[in-house]
Amino acid sequence: MSELDIQSDVAALEGTAALAEELEELRGLKVGLDARRALVEDARRRLEENQGEIVGNLNHYVALRAGLRADLLELGRAGPPGLRRAARDLDDQRALLRRQDETLRDERMARDVLRDERWRLRAEARRQPVP
Repeated sequence: MSELDIQSDVAALEGTAALAEELEELRGLKVGLDARRALVEDARRRLEENQGEIVGNLNHYVALRAGLRADLLELGRAGPPGLRRAARDLDDQRALLRRQDETLRDERMARDVLRDERWRLRAEARRQPVP
């Protein structure tokens, strides 16, 4: 083996070593990106669960309002003997309706915040390079 062959073998080994270092660095970056993607997927899953819960709460509220409306129609048929009790019940139902309205506004705000956060996270996930 000549010295020229040895030098070319050394140069080839150095090039291979540099490629191996770059490959190791890329593997480390991929591990980090995989972890980040898992976090984004978890956040997306939790947002969807929260949104489902909010929709369920809104549906429950709508059902309560429908029941309240039926109760109010029944109060209209109460007649003079039960008028005082009906007025008290009506005041109680109005207070309940105000509380439910506040709850509905809060739930809608929470839903909108979660929807905005979901869109932001999706946009952020799309900007991430795919491994």
